[in-house]
Amino acid sequence: RHVERTRFLLHLVDLSPMAVDDPVRCLGILEKELSAAPGDLSRKPRIVIGTKIDTLGPDAAGDHAGHLGALRSHCERRGIPWLAISAVSGEGLKELIQTVGRRLREIPDDAEGAGAAAGAEKS
Repeated sequence: RHVERTRFLLHLVDLSPMAVDDPVRCLGILEKELSAAPGDLSRKPRIVIGTKIDTLGPDAAGDHAGHLGALRSHCERRGIPWLAISAVSGEGLKELIQTVGRRLREIPDDAEGAGAAAGAEKS
């Protein structure tokens, strides 16, 4: 229920070799669940974050690096902003913080208006 009041969503997608499933498939499942949720949460602005890119290795080769490319292509085809980060190495974190800050400034805070209206109705 609280998710309905958010201005936008961040989807964290594990890209590590330990991930149990294909990240694009996981994101697709999440998108279906959000569409079925009250208020069609799939329409909320969002950013997809590919995580644990430090586990892909310096040359970014192999199947899991392919997951990064597949996630990137999936998001770009749908016009969904995406970033790749590593909490371990710090790669991409500055860009993530800047992007989230920018998005918070761009998207109006409807929660303040809704809260004020709810308070006025109770008076």
